[in-house]
Amino acid sequence: MLVIFDADGTLTPLRGGSTGEFKRRLLPGVAEKCARLRANGATLAIISNQGGADPDRPDRRTIGSVIAQLHWTAKAIGAVTFRFAIKHGDRYKPSPAMLLEVMHEVGASPKETLYVGDWKTDEEAAHAAGVRFVYADEFFNREETET
Repeated sequence: MLVIFDADGTLTPLRGGSTGEFKRRLLPGVAEKCARLRANGATLAIISNQGGADPDRPDRRTIGSVIAQLHWTAKAIGAVTFRFAIKHGDRYKPSPAMLLEVMHEVGASPKETLYVGDWKTDEEAAHAAGVRFVYADEFFNREETET
């Protein structure tokens, strides 16, 4: 089984403040649930929309920060890969492109894939890719998403 997660608001807190800085910590229940998934043979991956970068001229520092955060998050949960899309590009969710790329990379079919996210666009991307979808609060048994 392949479980693909959205990042911000699903695995880690949403970026906050006027600087939009990443918060390098996992939300409640994430580490434990991901450890159980891996112990049961699941492959984990992350995809993420990144709306803070200018799609026409992405800033290298911003892109570097995104890559560093996603690398940290992937390592923290034991994910094998991650993808991100810049605001409104052709891979930006609700496009299923990132889901399809990850499934192809790890050799998983839509039937073997679950996508966990926190936005309607995540659900729409899952539907377009033909994979099952669960909202993060339900998946991690959270009352309310911490920001």
